[in-house]
Amino acid sequence: MWQQVGFTAAAYGPVQVIGWWGSEYVEPLYLVTNLDERDEACRRYQKRAQIETLFSDKKSRGFQLDRSHLSDPQRVNRLLIAACLAYLRIIFVGTLVLLRDFT
Repeated sequence: MWQQVGFTAAAYGPVQVIGWWGSEYVEPLYLVTNLDERDEACRRYQKRAQIETLFSDKKSRGFQLDRSHLSDPQRVNRLLIAACLAYLRIIFVGTLVLLRDFT
């Protein structure tokens, strides 16, 4: 881990740069973070796939909220709340199905 690094031509930072060599990687994976703790940054990065799936489902796949053309913040918030509740329900039902099939 390199600490107190300037990043980009504008020297944004200071940031930390982590070189991560997992057994599943041929090349190192570099993480650039503003977090001070290396282990915390790596732990958060591991959750990235789940988080990106959520955003992708809400935006361009599944719910397609990007096509709503809403501009009123209250309406956008209501739509997001409804989409989040629907998403949680889908995950819950999917988990029940998986548990039923594997028990």
